[in-house]
This record gives sequence, C-alpha cells and structure tokens, in this order.
Amino acid sequence: MRPFSRVDRLGEELRTVLADLFLKEVKDPRLQRITLHRVRVRPDLEFAQVFFSLLGGVETSEELQEVEAALKRVEGFLRRRIGKELRIRKVPRLEFIYLSEDMTS
Repeated sequence: MRPFSRVDRLGEELRTVLADLFLKEVKDPRLQRITLHRVRVRPDLEFAQVFFSLLGGVETSEELQEVEAALKRVEGFLRRRIGKELRIRKVPRLEFIYLSEDMTS
C-alpha cells in the first residue's frame, strides 16, 4: 500500500472545505442537495476532480444540466474561499463529475 501523499491529503482537505462551503455559504437552491464523495487532485495541482451526487437523484437530464451550470457559475467563489481557508497559493481548477446512484454504492 502506498503512503498517503500530499496530493491525497490536499484532496481530502478540499472535500472537507467544499462540503462546508456548500452547507453554509452557497445559497443557490439547485446546489443544496449536493453530496461530495471524493476529490482527486492531479499531481501538478492544476485540476481537481470533484465527484458528487444529488440527494434523491436526478429526475431529468435538464435538471443535471442546470446543476452543472450552477456549479460552473460558483467555481470562482469556491476557489477564492478554498485559497483563503487552506492558505494555498495555487488553487486547482474544479471539475465537477456527477456520480449516478448506482455508481455511489
């Protein structure tokens, strides 16, 4: 088993901070049902893949598109807050990836 790397630790810290931000500071009602599962950070720290699902699932593809559009709009805010919370200079760009119900089990 490989040791827990810096990138793995950063991914877990990002997940914790993002979960807190979605809970307390993001006011968009489309984003209130988000559950974060994992954050995978690339070794060069350029991008972070944020795996999420929605409580209750997704009814239609239009609903998922609305959620993804809302996530893109809030990305700048999230990155600024992450930088302040974690005190890191280089905050990775966030790529949100939806996990369907059968993929989260």
